[in-house]
Amino acid sequence: DEDQLLARMHPKTRYNIRLSERRGVTVTLGTLADLPVWHTLYLETTSRHHLDPMPLPHFEAFLRERAEHTASPVKTVLLLAHHEGTLVAGLLLALSRTRATYLYGASSHAHREVMGSHAIQWAAMRLAKAHGCVAYALFGAAPRADEAHALAGVHRFKAGFGGRLVHR
Repeated sequence: DEDQLLARMHPKTRYNIRLSERRGVTVTLGTLADLPVWHTLYLETTSRHHLDPMPLPHFEAFLRERAEHTASPVKTVLLLAHHEGTLVAGLLLALSRTRATYLYGASSHAHREVMGSHAIQWAAMRLAKAHGCVAYALFGAAPRADEAHALAGVHRFKAGFGGRLVHR
């Protein structure tokens, strides 16, 4: 249950999830029409982390593909976190019968104090659970807790949710 999921998380992660709730962050399902504003935030995020971004048509095709092929065992959704009307975080989540995978994310550095990234991951986990998933994959991170690694912050953030690192 949700209390067990929260109990497995690092105390600071639990605190930040609750802080996002107190600060009024709301998470909703997005649509294809919301993708351009999400993509702008995604470009900010990839720049901040020195990653090569994917173009907007990649994401449009991705969401269209899943929308048009209703027989697909995978459902892909866009989640958006807002604070006082401003988009502060967003993610693309793939939901299969038993597993959810966080595919792409975006977050605002300017509004990081409202913990939108924590709110949206928690909302994605809750959505996955409601969908019947028993596993939630946060996808990529640094291969180990190495502060010198370019993705050390991403590793720390994802590790806070209490999972285990799987090398592939």
